[in-house]
Amino acid sequence: MIRKAYVETRCGQLHFRYVRVVGRAELEPLILLHRTPTGSVSFEPLMRELDDWRNLYAFDTPGFGGSFDPSGMPTLEQYLDWFTEAIDALAIDGFHLFGHHTGMHFALALALRWPARVRSLALGGVLCLDAAERAAFFERLGAAPEARPDGAHLGELWRRMQPYFPQRDPGLLNTEMIGALRAGRARDQVFAAIAAQDVPAGLAAVRCPLLALSASDDPLRPLLERVPAFQPAARIEMLGASGVAAPERDAPQLAAILRDFVNSLSP
Repeated sequence: MIRKAYVETRCGQLHFRYVRVVGRAELEPLILLHRTPTGSVSFEPLMRELDDWRNLYAFDTPGFGGSFDPSGMPTLEQYLDWFTEAIDALAIDGFHLFGHHTGMHFALALALRWPARVRSLALGGVLCLDAAERAAFFERLGAAPEARPDGAHLGELWRRMQPYFPQRDPGLLNTEMIGALRAGRARDQVFAAIAAQDVPAGLAAVRCPLLALSASDDPLRPLLERVPAFQPAARIEMLGASGVAAPERDAPQLAAILRDFVNSLSP
């Protein structure tokens, strides 16, 4: 069963979803970090697929879902501090980690910060770009639309999100829309925090087992082919056609891959 709770940090409460599996406390948990602009809700289908396996924790990034709203323009290190405080408060020592799109950036940075605690690293939607490509990418994303008295920003948000969901799933788009409206400026805060992150260098520095994956029609799919150049030992997996919504639309296959990857590392 998926439950919800809060954990304290120095700047506010982080909201999270979790599954605790009876009799599996000795297994190191899997922590899940979500994409923008949704929250940990995006992992519910995946968590239901994995709810007999090991303990699971899916955090709402500050500014998203039920977590506190950060002030100013937080740095990547500040986000890592908040995740660190939350994980420590939950008395989690070693763990496995899966980050999806924006969550990929945080997961990669956490693996570099905690090489002794992150047992394995799974990344979906790997933004493996050089500095010039990265600058152009974030420039194209632009800023979140400002709220307008006539509500025109709502239609703009919907049109922006549609291309990332080729199946045109109205229910999924609606959930994503709710996430975008709740997040507001938090979208711009996290993008500013990760825009300078050198993902190729980070991949090269990872020392734990690495899994990199993508949906076949994810806009970042071509970048998956770059990963082995920086981490030759990485396991590469391709999911079905699910756009950016692999945790929701391709949960059974994603769950099977994550199980196999982590289980293969057990002594």
